[in-house]
Amino acid sequence: MRLNKRNVQTITVYALILGILYLVIGAIEFITGFWDLLSPGSAESVLGIPVDVYGGFATMVIGAAYFGTTSLWRGRHESLGFVLVGSLLSAVFGALYLLIVGADGLEALLACWSGEKWT
Repeated sequence: MRLNKRNVQTITVYALILGILYLVIGAIEFITGFWDLLSPGSAESVLGIPVDVYGGFATMVIGAAYFGTTSLWRGRHESLGFVLVGSLLSAVFGALYLLIVGADGLEALLACWSGEKWT
């Protein structure tokens, strides 16, 4: 596939937007997780973002991978690898979080079937 200037710029802008979002969400997740380590139980989830140090760090790594595409704007097509790696990491961590949500839902269902009250 041949990449013209417009396609390259579209990919770069898309990757930079994703990079910014991943870095912001990762920073929030990391900071709240670190705050929870210093004073357990005091950190609140912001906008439904989990309180997790390692998850926040992983999310910031994904954002940094997307930010590697900035040289693609200048015509260096070697930077397409950063988009591919960022997409792969996003898919892996997205699947992992979906598995976690499914496990939590199954736990709640089993607890409900065993007679526990819904909380």
